[in-house]
Amino acid sequence: MHRVPGRVKHAIARYGWICLPTGLGTVFLLIASRVILDRWLRPGLAIEVALVGYFSMVALTFQHRPRRAAILWTVVLLAFYGGCFAKSVILQESFTLYDLRSLGEVVAVLSPGWGAALVAVALALSVGLLRNLRWPGTRQAGLLLLPLVAFAAATLTVPDIVESLSLAVRPDITWNPDLEIWRNGPLFTVARQLAKAVMIRRLLAQPIDAGATGVIRPEVLATLAPPSRNLHVIHLESFIDPLNFRTVQFPFDPLDGRFRRWLQEGRSVALSPTYGGQSARAEFEVLCGVPAYSLAGIEFATFTGAAMPCLPALLQRYGYRTLASAPTPPRFFNIGRAYVALGFAERYYDADFELADLDGRYLSDAALFQQTLPRIERARAREGPIFDYVVTYSGHIPLDLNPRLRRAVFAGDSWAVKVANAAYYDSAAVADFIEAIEARDPDAVVVAYGDHLPPLGVWGEGFRDGGYRLGPPGTTAFWESGGTDRLDARATPLIVRRARQTVPLGIVPQFALPEVILDLLTDGAYCRATSCVHAAPVIYRPIGSRAVYTARDAFPQTVCDGASATDDGRCRAAIQLHQTLSAAYIALLHHGVRNREADAAHAGNGRDADAPVAGLQ
Repeated sequence: MHRVPGRVKHAIARYGWICLPTGLGTVFLLIASRVILDRWLRPGLAIEVALVGYFSMVALTFQHRPRRAAILWTVVLLAFYGGCFAKSVILQESFTLYDLRSLGEVVAVLSPGWGAALVAVALALSVGLLRNLRWPGTRQAGLLLLPLVAFAAATLTVPDIVESLSLAVRPDITWNPDLEIWRNGPLFTVARQLAKAVMIRRLLAQPIDAGATGVIRPEVLATLAPPSRNLHVIHLESFIDPLNFRTVQFPFDPLDGRFRRWLQEGRSVALSPTYGGQSARAEFEVLCGVPAYSLAGIEFATFTGAAMPCLPALLQRYGYRTLASAPTPPRFFNIGRAYVALGFAERYYDADFELADLDGRYLSDAALFQQTLPRIERARAREGPIFDYVVTYSGHIPLDLNPRLRRAVFAGDSWAVKVANAAYYDSAAVADFIEAIEARDPDAVVVAYGDHLPPLGVWGEGFRDGGYRLGPPGTTAFWESGGTDRLDARATPLIVRRARQTVPLGIVPQFALPEVILDLLTDGAYCRATSCVHAAPVIYRPIGSRAVYTARDAFPQTVCDGASATDDGRCRAAIQLHQTLSAAYIALLHHGVRNREADAAHAGNGRDADAPVAGLQ
């Protein structure tokens, strides 16, 4: 009789600590729901709290000291929820399993102090949990882990059934996955993502239509005279036009006069796949010619070095010397392996540059271009045309400048002023670079585009406070209605030049830039031989896996919406384009997965993909 109270006391002493993570987790979820969904309670809260309680029980059972275990697990849980919340608020995208691949990039873009602090906290938590481990007994462990083991087994064997059951319990929100994670709960959403991830891996392992193609059509190019113009593509980090901040009065135009003139001549806009970050998604589109649906996360993270049928590799077939310059470590977004896979024969990373002139933590655009020009000249001195690809970083948040060489020309500390000061110097550096290229090579094709809008403030307040908007006064801005799912939140400056003349293009999705390039290299023959996407009356710009359509006279509003869309010939063609490019995307990822082992010799280059390239300077 006296043993029962003792067991009860022991159970209460150990498992009563479940209240700590469960209670604090619930409070966090309530606050997050209030901030994001504008209400305290939401339907999926009960399931999420049950999952928190279950994992808390597992954590306490497999730890010696329950109080320490509860505290450590609470910190882990709140860190996970905090990361989900931060991404949701700053980038207005939901957390996915594939974000785990980008943790290194997240730490890399933080200041050294914050990065070191995060690593130290992670190590402390890991050591604390490992030192507190215990085995509770086979029977108790088996009973407690049975639901987890059953879920794992079902996910690996019948993921489609697991996903169907999860949808029956809590339907997903396909039109806004950022809301789904807060309506259904981060843990529940991640559990569903596990099943989807297994389904995607199976999809990529299956035989598919190898003929599916994006906007890069090798068979079309093969029927034309071989291209011979030199090509220069400039990827501009977070570059936007400061004059789009309508409530801020600048004493003069922040953009260099040459850059402004080219923008006005071209009247062109690039539509990015992303807002606020993940530049590698824009790189993938511009170099491979299909939308970055992020079906398996950031595409570059899946690249192993196996050859991919993208623009650099295609131009190599026609004798082009291919160069890529990105003054960052090759592990950043896995660009070391990605650039090998894409077909860049010469690759220059941070170790290949003199890093004396830094804007904050990043090589200034002026220094980057000054060091890139001699390499271009050496490449041009050899036989054959060149494809030179340059990635800038100095416009990266927090928009710092080198105080010794670049003082602020506009007074103030608002986000709009910071953007203007950075753009003042960066636009001049780009214009100098383009002029230097064209002075040496008057027939060259030059493309410069902003990769995405920067995340101005935790809540995007920089856009709101600066009155950022595209179009005439009175036009509704994305921060006023629709958020970053609006196409004007994806619009960046685009300059395209051929033979020292600006080419007006209008609105171009970034995945369509490869066909623009091929058309310019072939003097218009490429788009005469095939239907080019960028010239279509309806513009397709998917946001994630969600199909979005607009038109030049309707931008940024969506067209081709609703059941009547298929009755419109223009919409039928656009919807077919969605199906075609989706298949091409799967085929491209499938190609990389299937050739991973076959092209291992090409990749490795294992040393080459992770270390600076020797002998290329």
